[in-house]
Amino acid sequence: MAREQRHDVDYFPHDCIHGRKMHIIETKYGNDGYATWFKLLEQLGKANFHYLDISDEMNLMFLVSVFKVDEKTALSILNDLSKLGAIDKFLYENHKIIYSQKFIESVKDAYRKRKSKILEYSDLLKQLGIKTSQTGGGLKEVGGIKAEVSRKEEKSKVKERKVDDEVKKTSEDVFVTIDLIIENYLKNERLVKAITGSQKISKKELENYLLEFQKHLESQGQFSKTDQDFKSHFSSWLKIQIKKSPKSNGTGKNTNFD
Repeated sequence: MAREQRHDVDYFPHDCIHGRKMHIIETKYGNDGYATWFKLLEQLGKANFHYLDISDEMNLMFLVSVFKVDEKTALSILNDLSKLGAIDKFLYENHKIIYSQKFIESVKDAYRKRKSKILEYSDLLKQLGIKTSQTGGGLKEVGGIKAEVSRKEEKSKVKERKVDDEVKKTSEDVFVTIDLIIENYLKNERLVKAITGSQKISKKELENYLLEFQKHLESQGQFSKTDQDFKSHFSSWLKIQIKKSPKSNGTGKNTNFD
């Protein structure tokens, strides 16, 4: 049986520097505005084809519960995000669909090696059954309502045709789930060899330390990190644990995972 193709992602870039839109939202709503925006991006990342339909009352109720704010505040924030262009104004105001072209652009690298392709704006409109007509490089909904379509769609198609050895975007500011970081960490043979050699531990012991470190992070409410931050933090933590750990039976193997 063929493997079902994915149309979601495990992570997305989290920029360290925010622009005027985020400044407006955070100033108006405080931490609720900041948290709501990034929780919304997480939901878009997990959503099939990266859009949310809140015309369905249950979907709206769930989203509000994720935001941890009341429904009135949630809708007010979404309305402002729509006005600011952070989410698509046309889809939100006319169809209660939450979609962000900028988010789509930010996760396209995740689809580079997949058989499935990311859903472009025009394809999304077709999938939602929104009839459109092509005019002057943009799209208009039948009935005369203008859809705000970014020209980035065409540019993105050109980028996808570039060769795979194109220099990849740095992942220093990309937050990834701890599970995925550990999985990739153990696949990095050079890194594993360097750590086990310098700390005089076996690969199995390294795996145990990584799992123990994951529990340590999760106990502090950390379920994702950047790859660079994880490696740096784990390296420091590991050295402390090994210093604290007694030798077992004189073998030099560490058995204590405090």
